[in-house]
Order: sequence, then structure tokens, then C-alpha cells
Amino acid sequence: MKTILLAEDDSFIVDIYGSQLRREGYKVIVAVDGKMALEKIRANYPDLVILDIGLPKMTGWEVLQELRNDPKTEHVNVIVISNYDRKNFESEIARYSVIKYFLKVQTTIEEIINVVKEITI
Repeated sequence: MKTILLAEDDSFIVDIYGSQLRREGYKVIVAVDGKMALEKIRANYPDLVILDIGLPKMTGWEVLQELRNDPKTEHVNVIVISNYDRKNFESEIARYSVIKYFLKVQTTIEEIINVVKEITI
């Protein structure tokens, strides 16, 4: 069973994404802030991280910087979900090797699940 770490502080999104990912057969680990996400990634080495940028305690970009600077986690697959427009973060997306960047209000759970499936084959 593939493991996905969902780093998101919105409980509604956690419920929806978590439920759907579990139905698809994934083990889902949830982190509600950036520090917790980093700790859980290092403890579990998930197959994929779905990362919100606007997290408390540590932003998603700070989490990514830590991941990419650590040889044990530098290759972890990351999808970003955010309420911030992608065009403001093109350099960060490239620098941190983000696989896909989704704007929450313009993305369905089905679109995210399809990308998750492609990545975790």
C-alpha cells in the first residue's frame, strides 16, 4: 500500500481528500502544520506529499526547502495545493521540483486523484 502525507490545515479539505485517497487504496497520514509535516515525512518517508503552502508554524515552501536540503528526503515526490496563484511562485516550483501545482478553487478531487495515481504507479 502506497503512503501519502497530506499536509493541510483546513479540516474540510483533509476530510474530503483523506476519505477519497483511502477509498482509492492509499494509506493517508495527516499533518496540520509545517513542522508536523516535516516530522511525519522524516518518520514515514511517504510515496507522495500533498502540501499546502499556507501552513501554520512553517510554510509549505519552508518545508520544501528542508526536504530538498536533506539527502534522505530530497527526492520525495511533492504536489502542491494552494489558494495562492501559481504565477507568483514559478521560481519556487522549479527550485523545489514540485511535480504539480494545484489552485484549490480551480481543482477537483478527481484531478488530484488522477495525478496521484500517475505518480504512485
